Amino acid sequence: MKKTVLFFICFLILAITPLSASADSEILTIQSEGIEVFMLQKRLCDLGYLNYRATGSYGLMTRKAVSDFQVKNNLSADGSAGEETLNVLFSNDALRAPITETVTLYSGPASTGTASKYGEAVDWATFKDIFTVGTTATITDFNSNTTFTVKRTGGENNAWIEPVSASDNTNYVKSFGGGASYEKRAVLVTLNGTTYAAALFGWPHGKDNVSDNGMSGHTNLFFTGSTSDVLNLPDEEYQEQIDRATQK
Repeated sequence: MKKTVLFFICFLILAITPLSASADSEILTIQSEGIEVFMLQKRLCDLGYLNYRATGSYGLMTRKAVSDFQVKNNLSADGSAGEETLNVLFSNDALRAPITETVTLYSGPASTGTASKYGEAVDWATFKDIFTVGTTATITDFNSNTTFTVKRTGGENNAWIEPVSASDNTNYVKSFGGGASYEKRAVLVTLNGTTYAAALFGWPHGKDNVSDNGMSGHTNLFFTGSTSDVLNLPDEEYQEQIDRATQK
């Protein structure tokens, strides 16, 4: 609850005052603290330059992430975030961190033609009261028909889910091509005899609630109206996959 309130406050602050620096704004650098640093870190995480949680405290790892961003975006790489850096960082033109060549990218099976089954559209605000924490549901990958059972373990803006067994996790991984993936796939969710359209993320992360299932952490299941865990932002990539699985 405290994290949710903090994220909501951050969102309101951003909505009222954009985080691009004005001419007389303080430069964010080592030992800077506060909401501006918190949002800087969240944006760096989003773009792949920072791989730990936002703290609101500007330390050596944040300086390294800012410097890496500056190098990639052809800015003066001093590791401090001033007006020019912030303007680029929070623009649509900001370049993401390159993916290291040591990371293997997986992609699940593509569609083989017309789907044999679609799901009903459902708004998350309604469905979250049906798919309550602790409830299990059957997920079917829209393209490959691979099926597995999951349990909802949390989430307010979308469903945090985990496979209920090791064999279910095997099928989850199989649907994403055999390994952890940043892919978002169209899926069908069957609960209480009704099948719904949704979209599933392929990269487990965060808190782990189901033991001995082969997954470390949880993953995210989106429905129409679902938003991100941070700042309640919509995600067009998820919605595109949900639309693919929706009965027309």
